[in-house]
This record gives sequence, C-alpha cells and structure tokens, in this order.
Amino acid sequence: MSRDDNLKVISNLLPAEQFVKILEKGYSDRTIEFASNYAPTASAFANTKYSPQSVEKLMSAMHRGDIDRFDVMAIIKLSTVSNANEKDIDSFLGLIDKGMFKRTAISIFLSQEAQERGFDKAVELVNSGIYKATDKGVCLAPIIAREMFSMGMSLTAVTGVGSYTVTDIYETLAEGHGISFPDDKLAAEIDRMRKKPGWTKFKIFLKQNLGSNIDKLTPSLLREMQQRFRNENSLSVLSAKISWEYERFIEDIKEKSPEVIVKSAYEIHNKGCIEDFCRVNDLHLDSEDIKVLLERDNLLDEIYQEWDTMGQLHGFAEIDTAIDEVAYRLRTAKAEEKVQEQKKAAITEKKPDTEKLAPQKTAKRKGR
Repeated sequence: MSRDDNLKVISNLLPAEQFVKILEKGYSDRTIEFASNYAPTASAFANTKYSPQSVEKLMSAMHRGDIDRFDVMAIIKLSTVSNANEKDIDSFLGLIDKGMFKRTAISIFLSQEAQERGFDKAVELVNSGIYKATDKGVCLAPIIAREMFSMGMSLTAVTGVGSYTVTDIYETLAEGHGISFPDDKLAAEIDRMRKKPGWTKFKIFLKQNLGSNIDKLTPSLLREMQQRFRNENSLSVLSAKISWEYERFIEDIKEKSPEVIVKSAYEIHNKGCIEDFCRVNDLHLDSEDIKVLLERDNLLDEIYQEWDTMGQLHGFAEIDTAIDEVAYRLRTAKAEEKVQEQKKAAITEKKPDTEKLAPQKTAKRKGR
C-alpha cells in the first residue's frame, strides 16, 4: 500500500484531532505503514511525547532486527505518558548494538529506576550483579534480597500492578515479584560484606545491636558496625590468648620445685588477676593496639612486668593502664622500625652501582 493509502486507513481508525497529530509529525512511510495496522497503535503514535526523530530511531532499530514490533509498541505506549527516557534512547540502542541482552536493555530503558537514578547508573547497577533488570523494573538480585531480608530489613515487593511489604522473601521470589530497594550504595556495601568471612556472625551482631532500628542502616553506619564487630571479636581473641598464656605459665610452674613455687606466689597471684581482669572486663583498645598485642608471643608476662613497675600505684584498677602502656610501646616500636626500614631502602636506592663504574687508575708520577 502507498503512503496515501495508509494515511487513509489511519484517518478511519482515529478521531480527527489525532489524525491531525499524525500528519503534523511528518512520519516516514515505514512509520505510517506500521501505525496503520491497528487503531491503538495509530493512537499511540499520534499521542507519543517523543519527537519524530526519536520514533524513527526506534523504527530503524526494528528494521535492523535489534528490537521487534512488540518492543517498539511497549516503548511508544510508555512515551504517551512520559518522555523522560527519550534522552537515553541512543544509549539504550547502543547497549543492544554492543551485545547486551535485548530484554535486559529494554527492561532498564523502561524502568522507573532508570528515570530516577539515571540510565547509566541503572545499567551500572545491573552490570554489577547487585540489581537485576526484570519486567517489574530494576530490582534487587534475589541473593542480595534474601540476605537483606535475613538481616531484618524492610523490603518492598513489586508486582507490576502494585506493591506490598515483603513478609516471606521466598514466597515473593517464587511468585516472580521484584524486590525494590532505593539505596543502591547500601545494597552494594552489603553485597561486598556478605562475601567476607564471618558474615553470618556479623548479621547476628547487627540484629542484637540495632534491633528495630535496622532500617536506619546507611553504608557508613554499616562499616562502623563492622569495625565494632571486628574489635569485639579481636578482644575476645586477645582475652583467650592471655588466658592460654596464663594456663601455660601455671603448667610450667607446676614442674618447678616447691621452693620455686613458693617464691613465685606473688607472680602467680598477680598474673591470675591480670587474666581475670581481661576475661571479665571490656578492654578499650583500638584495632591497631589489638593487632600489635596479638602479635606478641608472651603478652601476659609483658603486661605483668609493665604493671609491676608502676610502684605503689599498681593495683587491680591499673591493669588497664598497663595494657595501654604495653600497646603504646609496641606500636611505637613498630612505627620506628618501619621508619628505619624506609630510610634504609631510600639509602639503598640512592647508592651508586659500583659494579658499573669504570675502575679509577692511579696516575703515575713522572720523574724529572
């Protein structure tokens, strides 16, 4: 059929005001032919908020086989409501041309998330694996959604015709509903942490410490909580180390003569006090202090020696101070050692390679 024939068909399909819109847009022959197939199709092409140039880009992509007629209609129908994604049409078609799965590219292009976050950001999220492009929009990947639900976080299910608060994550996913979550940075942080050792214990720690406030999590708060969790775990390890060293000390003492045991009563008692203090009290140490203390082979004895040199002040309450002093001394020594190594390395780099220098010959004195 000719262009005039197709326009005549459209004039019979549409009200006069819509037919005028078709004429005013100046569509190409192939677009006019496509629009003449069905009244709702012609109406969508009349009412689209896209420019004629953008419509022609879609038609060209369809003729190349990048998208099909159903894809075109899905996009055109949405464009009668909003053309917010029109600015991304070249990027969208470029994704398909670069090999992205067509359905994924279309789902991103049509999603509300792409309009709110930006098309490039939505593509980045899908490519990261944290989010997934579905017919419900750009939604959390199921594995991330399950982790967040197990943390006690509130999630929203998207059905395509509405939404609801998730009460059973497995049932929601089984029904094919998407999981909406607006904070992609928090989702990315959770995805990173869930791959680290101790994730299950850390989730329990979060529940115990945040409880009903779990939905107030931010990426920075999550990292802060993780550091607290590591410190508390490290303090438990530190306490266990000191207890083990005390047990080993007692076993060694038992092998000594009665006279030595009697003479060691003071040391036995006070090392026991240190071990007991570390086991039942919260030690206020940062991660660097804990690290240097754990590296020592005979930590209990170092703490005891430090505590014993505090003169008349040394009592049960000063054990905490003794531990701080040992940590400070070890950390300072380690820093100084690092500085010396850097200086040594710098000197080595500046030192000339004598093997490459030509040997200097001593000039002979000439006689008169």
